[in-house]
Amino acid sequence: MGNGSVNNLTQYQLPWPNVKAVLITHMHSDHMADLPDAHLQSWIQGRTAPLKVYGPEGINLVTKGFELAYSPDYQYRNEHHGDDMLPMSIAGFNAIQIIDNQLIPNDTPGLEILPFVVDHYPVNSAFGFKVSYKGRTVVISGDTIHDGSVQKYSQDVDLLVHSAISIDIVERMRKLAPIPQMDKILLDIQDYHTSIKEAGEIARDANVKHLLIYHSIPTPRNNLMERVFFRPLEGIYEDYTLSDDGTRVVMPVGNNEIVIDKIN
Repeated sequence: MGNGSVNNLTQYQLPWPNVKAVLITHMHSDHMADLPDAHLQSWIQGRTAPLKVYGPEGINLVTKGFELAYSPDYQYRNEHHGDDMLPMSIAGFNAIQIIDNQLIPNDTPGLEILPFVVDHYPVNSAFGFKVSYKGRTVVISGDTIHDGSVQKYSQDVDLLVHSAISIDIVERMRKLAPIPQMDKILLDIQDYHTSIKEAGEIARDANVKHLLIYHSIPTPRNNLMERVFFRPLEGIYEDYTLSDDGTRVVMPVGNNEIVIDKIN
């Protein structure tokens, strides 16, 4: 739910009234900045209860902060459009703390969402998710180092959606950093993300059917940069895809097919 995600999802015609909850892996701004916009879109399109947000310890502080900051907005919209259209009883969030290895409740028969702890220190509470439905399985890593947790939960899954950093490219960026602060940040981010090579090793060792790289650091901007980004996977793991805004994965129930395309 990072910056710009709600705008993209709206353009992809996501049916916001059907969104039952939002899952937050950890409380870095680039993973939750669009929560207020998700709240607004679902509210004006007919959400029938406060928006559920499942997240790590402290998620209630985040949602309370957003509610405080946006309380004038809620009031103005309610007064303008009326209580029948935008009832104040539905404004706001219902924050629910994630518990390690405890299924997240939902009303879809056969759907299981299992959170598990990952290591994104100094973020003291970060999670990945294993999603299972009618024999198909997906693991989403969240932001993490390779500490064995993702590999454990990814054993034999259909799809591993993993974040990854290119140490080679980031080191080159450091040499071109225009200010010391940027050099420091580019150095620091290397010690709490999984490298692209490690992501490939996880997929290989866990016998993952396909690896989808998301939240790539940095995002490859052309074919040459993409080749450099994925070069460390040579000889390690070959069944991978680089995701982008609008990447869609379809896994039909009843077979092993994985269809990856783009939302137009």
